[in-house]
Amino acid sequence: MRRYGRGWRCVEIVSLVTAGILATALVARIGTTAGRGAWVLLPAFFVGMMAADFFSGMAHWFADTWGRPDWPVIGKSLIRSFREHHVDPLDITHHDVVEANGNNALVTVPVLAATLFVPLTASGGVFASGVLLVMCAALILTNQIHLWAHLERPPRSVAWLQRLWILLPRDEHAVHHRPPFVAHYCITTGWLNGLLGWIRFFRAMERVISAVTGAVAREDDLRRTGLTPPSTAPRTS
Repeated sequence: MRRYGRGWRCVEIVSLVTAGILATALVARIGTTAGRGAWVLLPAFFVGMMAADFFSGMAHWFADTWGRPDWPVIGKSLIRSFREHHVDPLDITHHDVVEANGNNALVTVPVLAATLFVPLTASGGVFASGVLLVMCAALILTNQIHLWAHLERPPRSVAWLQRLWILLPRDEHAVHHRPPFVAHYCITTGWLNGLLGWIRFFRAMERVISAVTGAVAREDDLRRTGLTPPSTAPRTS
């Protein structure tokens, strides 16, 4: 069990139930458009999955790179869990459904609720609703998908989806767990890891934030391990 009280666990349970009800309502609402723009649902699925993958990478990168585990709220609920995960990658496999997915469900509830008001009178509205529905559903399950990527023997259906690379494969995620843990942050499908790594997206974000704020990326980990921050490391000729 996560180190939190019963009150927060109740919030997570309510969030999961609420998100499930809203998602079901959205599926029913979008289902009424069959034959009226339904052709956009397939591309909406892939765009929604890519959006979820991107946002999972952003959250993962932020938790790994900035702040400290003792920060209020997000320190305990986000930063600490990701930092400790590097030390014990299998700890996540002991989380139950609520513990793994409750926080993500809470974040998606407002988006799902707002999506109910997107007009479906044109294919553009159907596409937008489909993207947001798939994105939220995938984000809710992101930590579950992450958990499955750490199982040596995931459920057969999950292993099949991993082989098809619809869900994050174990080998793809294993790249992130190679020290110093600064690559392959996306943990929903992993589709964007290659592209974001190639354009050095997260490194560029770190340089911009450090230049604007003076903050040092992974300063807490660097201090704890006695390593030298990249910005102050001696140069070699």
